[in-house]
Amino acid sequence: MKQSCNPIKPMLSRRETLKNLVSIPVLGLFGSLRSQKVYGSDSLRINQSEIKRNLPKGKIGNLEITRLIMGGNQITGSAHARDLKYVSKLFKAYNSERKVFETLQLAEKAGINTISIGFTGVSLVAEYKKQTQSKMQVFGQVGVPNDSDNIYGLIEQTIDYGVDALQVVGYYSDWCVRDKRLDVIDKMLNKIRSEGYVAGLGAHTIDTLITCEENGIIPDYYMTTMHHDNYWSAHPLENRKPFEVDGKRHLDHNLFHDNCFCLFPERTVEFVNRIKTPVVGYKMLAAGAIDPPDGFNWAFENGADFICVGMFDFQIEEDVNIFLDTLANLKNRKREWFA
Repeated sequence: MKQSCNPIKPMLSRRETLKNLVSIPVLGLFGSLRSQKVYGSDSLRINQSEIKRNLPKGKIGNLEITRLIMGGNQITGSAHARDLKYVSKLFKAYNSERKVFETLQLAEKAGINTISIGFTGVSLVAEYKKQTQSKMQVFGQVGVPNDSDNIYGLIEQTIDYGVDALQVVGYYSDWCVRDKRLDVIDKMLNKIRSEGYVAGLGAHTIDTLITCEENGIIPDYYMTTMHHDNYWSAHPLENRKPFEVDGKRHLDHNLFHDNCFCLFPERTVEFVNRIKTPVVGYKMLAAGAIDPPDGFNWAFENGADFICVGMFDFQIEEDVNIFLDTLANLKNRKREWFA
């Protein structure tokens, strides 16, 4: 097993000091809201008796992580919706700040101890942790904005919010590999490690991870899309192209239209099963097209060490129990656990 770096948090930095100072007025406001029980466990509906067992954990670096990780797309409104126009707005309308806080508390009550979320959601999770004294671990996803030449900017800002690990986000990794800018990925991973954090590499196409590995760019963990394509809206395998997940959406039903995220399942499984680095599988439900028992089982049997699942509050209890049943009944996993 490849040894990950041991992420030791640095001493309070200039950025952290500034962050604490500017957050004081906001904390005052939220403190007032909290005293009025706007946020609180009294509003949660989870039935503790329905959670069957403690969630099993694995380790990346010195972080102990539940093998079920909370995804962040529902919180940020980053919806994969095929051709439905309203879904992202619906996500944002449903997930008010209060609802997000309740959902995160519900996840913690169910035993989940880690969330992976994009930069636009990191500040809200940081505020939640301040208000509730939560111990939820945060994996921040970082890229580089189109209008910026500073490849380290979002890394530094994300660290300021008190995250526990950082990863180069999937779409940005894909673009860098597609555009032959591997040096950017390498520099970002090295920057994350130099700050004392676990460095992850995400991807929406397995070609990204294969190319990085071939060029000696090895993260502390991979986060890769992992789902089969046995569902109605998946376009034909022979029409799929690397890096198309974040590209043009076609009106031809035989081509990509925000409908498939693990483009080459067989190649993904082959890669995952030969590497010795922890793997977080995500999008294993193909944005709602695959039932959780099927998707969870497929990802774990094909080598994922963790799965990252976006969940609304009303899905958490059921998904946790499905996850536990899945791990208890795995039959065909060949890859050893690397975390």
